[in-house]
Amino acid sequence: MSEITTLAVRATLAGHTGRVSSVAFSADGRLLVSGSADTTVKLWDVATAKETCTFIAHAQKVRTVALSADGHYLATGSNDTTIALWDIVSGEEVGRLTGHTARIDALLFAPDGQTLYSASDDRSVRRWDLGKLREQSRLLGHQEGVNCLAFHPQRPVLASGSFDKTVSLWDLAGDDRRLILAGHTYGVNALAFTPDGKWLLSAGGDDTVFVWNSTTGKADRSFAARADGILALAISPDGRIAATGNADNTLRLWDLATGRPLGRFTRHSDAVFTVAWSPDGQTLATGSWDGTILLWEVGELPDPAAH
Repeated sequence: MSEITTLAVRATLAGHTGRVSSVAFSADGRLLVSGSADTTVKLWDVATAKETCTFIAHAQKVRTVALSADGHYLATGSNDTTIALWDIVSGEEVGRLTGHTARIDALLFAPDGQTLYSASDDRSVRRWDLGKLREQSRLLGHQEGVNCLAFHPQRPVLASGSFDKTVSLWDLAGDDRRLILAGHTYGVNALAFTPDGKWLLSAGGDDTVFVWNSTTGKADRSFAARADGILALAISPDGRIAATGNADNTLRLWDLATGRPLGRFTRHSDAVFTVAWSPDGQTLATGSWDGTILLWEVGELPDPAAH
């Protein structure tokens, strides 16, 4: 795949007064949600780049946000150790999940929309029944805080990454830890499965992305960013390109098949802490400690098979 020399910024979303910690697209790509250290969560119209709603979510920093697959519900996690559930249509809070004893670092809705998974600095991953607004079970085993989560796209498998430098693969049928993936020399900050489920990517403060076989747990390859630490990771919907947000203020793109760098883009003035790819693959959203969100126009990228 050819190197990408330019990547246009279509819009800058400004409104947060603190670091942007998390961004997520709705399943139809029309909405973007963002969480910030300013304790608020904002909803944005992607087409117009306008803010449509602000949720006064928590008493402390918002660390993570997640949208349900049907786009109706929003979950927000905070340093205040709680998870808030919101009805996006009405803008009303519909529930509060409590039980974690440290900050919430990651949230994921299960595909059925009735279950939510949370990861916390208290070293646990918890499963929540959203119908009853109560904890169902805990996944325990990490020796330090759990930073990130990812669902396998076809199988009932959850991946969790931790400050303990490992990735765990959990069989959700029995809440059993099936594999422990070790290789990072610093905490694991981000995880993403490829769309076909064959590979799991992990990225960390050691500036390394590992590509793991999701069935065997063996590392197939790795590539180094030299970016002062990788903070965020997202894979394009077609599975060809990995995007990383980095502590050196850059967005970087990588050829997933070879690990070759495709481009390095600096438009933020502080660390890029969160990255999300739109469902149609045409837009990348990056959120930064500079308080802004950028919408990058990716467009049609060259086919790697043609080079």
